Amino acid sequence: MKTKNSEFVSLDQFIESNYGNSDNNSRDQFESGYQHFKLGFLLHEARKIRD
Repeated sequence: MKTKNSEFVSLDQFIESNYGNSDNNSRDQFESGYQHFKLGFLLHEARKIRD
């Protein structure tokens, strides 16, 4: 099944359309949550390597 390229959006476009501009409160919460997720993932990977 083929799809049109116009149906695809970049990650930045997706985030902006769902969470607003960077000065928006819900966008700030999203960015903060992403930073927490990224830190947790990096810790998890470091622990796997250590063991």
